[in-house]
Amino acid sequence: MNVRIALTFGVAAGLLMFGVRQLLATYQLSGSGDANVGYAAVGVLIAGMLVAAIAAALGQLAVLSGHPGRTVPTGIAMLALGACASVLGPVTFFVSMAIFAGACLYAVRAAADGRSTADAIAESCRLALAAPGPTASAVAIIAAGIVAGAIVAQLLSGVLPLAGDLAAGTLGQLAVGYAAPRMDATYLKLQPGPEVS
Repeated sequence: MNVRIALTFGVAAGLLMFGVRQLLATYQLSGSGDANVGYAAVGVLIAGMLVAAIAAALGQLAVLSGHPGRTVPTGIAMLALGACASVLGPVTFFVSMAIFAGACLYAVRAAADGRSTADAIAESCRLALAAPGPTASAVAIIAAGIVAGAIVAQLLSGVLPLAGDLAAGTLGQLAVGYAAPRMDATYLKLQPGPEVS
């Protein structure tokens, strides 16, 4: 695990999360008394923070792949898919996020190996189905980091919101950094070997 890279992207994720929180606070309808507005605001906040975490995780995985330039189109497509999963997250009890994470776990690595965006995502889905144990383990590690970060952010939100968001981003990205070598090992293990003639 490259702690320096994880911390760098953790701080970036935390700053993005803080920006989402401040943007929502700026534009939130206040004084309407409508409970639905409050629920919608919480849903938008959760989705925005998840998208910030996904963007940082994709950036970290791209850097760790050794070929970040090759991964940009796939990263953009995955960010769009992640945004959709994030928006659906609060109403699907985050099952959409688990499906997104499992299906796209290996896509950045596949893109770094020169696959097109569609091929990288298809390969990621194939690997997730071929190795459900390691895939579920990596998703659980990342989810645990995100949940721990969310708890810390909530505890600090009333006193030091920036510190809470920085802690949340850092814990989430440390979990991604911890899971990345395991994801890489699974990816390499399941690649077809050279054909023998």
